[in-house]
Amino acid sequence: MSKSDNNAASRIDLTDSSSTVRDKIAKAVTDAVSKDITFDPELRPGISNLIDICSALTGKSSEDIVKLTQDKGMDKKTFKEFVTETVNESIQPISSEMQRILSDRGHLRSILKQGQERASVLAEETIKQVKTLVGLS
Repeated sequence: MSKSDNNAASRIDLTDSSSTVRDKIAKAVTDAVSKDITFDPELRPGISNLIDICSALTGKSSEDIVKLTQDKGMDKKTFKEFVTETVNESIQPISSEMQRILSDRGHLRSILKQGQERASVLAEETIKQVKTLVGLS
């Protein structure tokens, strides 16, 4: 998965539904090197990326994630399901809060107005300083 790729399937967005996350992870490229889950970014970048995602979201090391997959006898399919659950559990609170905020148009307008007012004050001061520096005041 890559946040720099223009293709929406290349990343997981905070606005993605649980089913969209599931579909994206299910379609994530792994490899045919081995049915086992191992961390090797050079030889197995796809599966290693999924391990990195899991590691980042759980706070566990990549070695701990690999050990967990071995202890539970996970293959790539069940590991992808595990990654999906981990991602969905992690982004669900963020998604819910984002949806709550975005649905309150009055609150958003208020925040935008406050920001505009603060920016205007700063811009006026900057313009005064520039005019003084170039001798226009």
